[in-house]
Amino acid sequence: MVQPLLLQRLNHPELVARNIRCSVWREDLNHPVISGNKWHKLAPWLALAAEQNKRGLMSFGGRHSNHLHALAYAGHHCGFTTKGWVRGHPAEGMSPTLADCLRWGMEVIFVSRARYRQRHGPEWRRCAEQQWPDFVFIPEGGTSPIAVEAVRQWGLELWGKLPSGTTLLVPVGSGGTYAGLALSAPSVQRIIAVPVFKQPEATLRSLQHHYDLPGGQCWPAAGRGFGRNSAEEIAFGRFFQTHFGVPLEPVYNLKVAYVFWQRLMRNELPTGSQWVLLHTGGLQGRRGTELSAS
Repeated sequence: MVQPLLLQRLNHPELVARNIRCSVWREDLNHPVISGNKWHKLAPWLALAAEQNKRGLMSFGGRHSNHLHALAYAGHHCGFTTKGWVRGHPAEGMSPTLADCLRWGMEVIFVSRARYRQRHGPEWRRCAEQQWPDFVFIPEGGTSPIAVEAVRQWGLELWGKLPSGTTLLVPVGSGGTYAGLALSAPSVQRIIAVPVFKQPEATLRSLQHHYDLPGGQCWPAAGRGFGRNSAEEIAFGRFFQTHFGVPLEPVYNLKVAYVFWQRLMRNELPTGSQWVLLHTGGLQGRRGTELSAS
């Protein structure tokens, strides 16, 4: 692990004109490969596998999955075998993400999109654990009570380094990072969920129910949908990277920065307020995208 540049202040005339302070929490710098929130969510799973003397770990993801990428590297580094179920067909070709996974020894198992939609059902987990009893089964994205607790512990450190009265914007995929940070948030701070997929209501309700989260604010940022970007979003991402020198990936961090900037330009943010955008890493996922060339 390397010490990250924690808070990077953003300077721009539009922020100055409105007397608004905004920074990026650069968690993307915490590790050269397992960057961002993935390290915090995977660490307890690795510890569990070692404690139970398991041979390997297995999980789900798409062709550009940061989760599978981090799992493959962590397994290789720590001496575990890894398996990844990937949505799609081998004929679609290997993405740079999956090429890395294979290089680090992960067994990539393609499944149809129809089959992949059943991944949250208990039958899949039961069959997997029966067939591979010496593997730890990790839910998609790594989100689980042990991962949320690990993020909560990280959150205690993070919140302690933010000025009082800060609002933290957190991208939401599987939701484990948001849940852990919400549980650790002090009363003088505020957290806003930024879901990067359409129709997030059921996911947020489930998180609140399972982890007894306080009610929070939500700024949907799906746009065209999960992993899909409009031309306007891409243009904004290029501007953001060029002006502030902060690299973005298109699925999570671009969405958070974009929704914040849109509200800023619509004068929807209180004068004098302080904001922090959580950069959750995953920059490997920008390879081959329109953001990687800017």
